[in-house]
Amino acid sequence: MDSRSSSTPAPRPTRPSTAPTSLSVAVIPEGFSEGLMTGKPVSITFKQLGSGGQEGQIAASIVQSAALELAGEAQVYAQGPRRAQ
Repeated sequence: MDSRSSSTPAPRPTRPSTAPTSLSVAVIPEGFSEGLMTGKPVSITFKQLGSGGQEGQIAASIVQSAALELAGEAQVYAQGPRRAQ
């Protein structure tokens, strides 16, 4: 019996990942929290280096949505309850 016929195939050599890379940064300016608490308009600047492929863009979109939602909720909270007239 030939020993080569019953052996498992040799593993394929691995290559470095060629997946696109991305770096995303949310820039929160000085005074952001105070602005939220006093009801002043605030902004968050998002910067992205590279596309990151489809996965990177989805992740960046989720982070942006979450940050903007939190900012919106904080502004509503800062305005306090409204009384019916």
